[in-house]
Order: sequence, then structure tokens, then C-alpha cells
Amino acid sequence: MSPAPEDLLDDIATGYQASQILLTANRRGLFAALADRSKDPQRLADDLGTDPRGTRILCDALVDLGLLQRTDQGYQPGRDARLHLLPDSDEPRSDVLAHGAKLYERWAGLY
Repeated sequence: MSPAPEDLLDDIATGYQASQILLTANRRGLFAALADRSKDPQRLADDLGTDPRGTRILCDALVDLGLLQRTDQGYQPGRDARLHLLPDSDEPRSDVLAHGAKLYERWAGLY
């Protein structure tokens, strides 16, 4: 069954949000910073040179998208992130995402 027209419109109109969460995390090196072990937001922010509160918000959004998992020690990559977003992934996609982020900047000026 197809989604209701208003649901489809909402999904299209807000699709950039999930995209920007993923692209920003990739550009900042967040997944690579979690490659060796789980980290809490403060440690992760220290490693990335980012604001701890903003880092936590970004990580929580990535948890909602299924790309990170929250553990007692902090955050760790989820299954898809391990497969595609870590430096030693068997099927890496980080470079493709970095290219997509540059394209996004161009598309943002479409209006």
C-alpha cells in the first residue's frame, strides 16, 4: 500500500535532515573515531575537536537512524556503519558520502 500523499510529501521535504546527519558525521570523522572502541560524547568531542553537547545530539540522531548504538561505555558503530563507514570496512562508502556532501552543497543553491 502506498503512503498517504501528505506522508510522502513530509518524507520528501524532510529527507535532507537524515542526509545531513549522516554526511556531517562522515565529514567530521565520527565513524573513524569510533572504529577501535566505544566512546562517550565528551571523549568523542575531544577526539574530534567538537562541542560535547552537539556531539551527543549528533550521536543520538545517528542512534535513531540505526547507524550508532548506545552502550554503557558510550557510542559504537552499528552494523551498517561497521560494514560501510569505518576506515577498514570491507565495502567502504565514506569517500562516496564525502563526494555526496559536496554535491549537496551545490544542490542547496538550486532555488
